[in-house]
Amino acid sequence: MPVKYDFFLTPQPKDKQEKVRYHARTVVENTLTNKDIATEISKRCTINRAEAMAVMDEMAEIFRQKLMEGHAIKLEGIGTFHISAKSPSVRNKKEVRAESIKCGGVVYRAEKKLIRQLSSTKFQKVMYSNTSLEVS
Repeated sequence: MPVKYDFFLTPQPKDKQEKVRYHARTVVENTLTNKDIATEISKRCTINRAEAMAVMDEMAEIFRQKLMEGHAIKLEGIGTFHISAKSPSVRNKKEVRAESIKCGGVVYRAEKKLIRQLSSTKFQKVMYSNTSLEVS
């Protein structure tokens, strides 16, 4: 099944007066939950859905704990996760205190093997879209 895409206006710097440009962006049709993934795992393996859910629940807890300890987490065939930091801008390094540094989010870097495998993905333009009407 092809991945759906649509066109979106490409943001331009305010100081540049370039021609209007568009870029393709994927359109997510469905988000799989832990239950959905557990069901898929139970169809492919000898464990049942409840066991798969238990493993995924523990995995989420281990992810949280290990990321908070500063570890990167590498899932073979998927990629690596680590947290980023954000802090206020300062003029002098001595002005930064640990209390002012916060988690900026989770960074995900896909494994090269996964990117290669996804390179053969087929795409299809969405049928109906307000954005596409502007482009047509």
